[in-house]
Amino acid sequence: MADSTRTVLIAVDECEHSERAFEWYLNHVHQPENSLIVLYCHEKLDPPALLHSAHSEEWKQTLKEHDEKKDRVIEKYKHKCEERRLKAKIKVEAGKPGETIHRIADQQKVTCIVMGGRGMSTLRRTLLGGVSDYVIKHTQIPVIFIPGQQ
Repeated sequence: MADSTRTVLIAVDECEHSERAFEWYLNHVHQPENSLIVLYCHEKLDPPALLHSAHSEEWKQTLKEHDEKKDRVIEKYKHKCEERRLKAKIKVEAGKPGETIHRIADQQKVTCIVMGGRGMSTLRRTLLGGVSDYVIKHTQIPVIFIPGQQ
């Protein structure tokens, strides 16, 4: 049999639905030989159009909060992986989440993508779209979607 190592991408953010998807994967699918990519994707913050606004205290505070949130998420999943002795790579990427998850999954040639949902109704998700919908529609890689609680 060929190499049985699987590379699994788990998309995470600061919300509880990501944590639920991460735990579900570990409890139901994970094998010790699997390699994980834990991907945190954040929207790129562009400075305000007015130059003096880019140096304002409000903008500096926004950047600080953005970085602190990113650091909290990274540390949380780094700790979870170390605690369980998982072969994991933590990746942080800026961009639109759906597009970024799709791009990284293709680049890294992952075996499957795991992601959680916020628990929106089907109608609301259809009207508003969603990260998981984007990924499912645009990838040829299997996606394990863990629905949120409604």
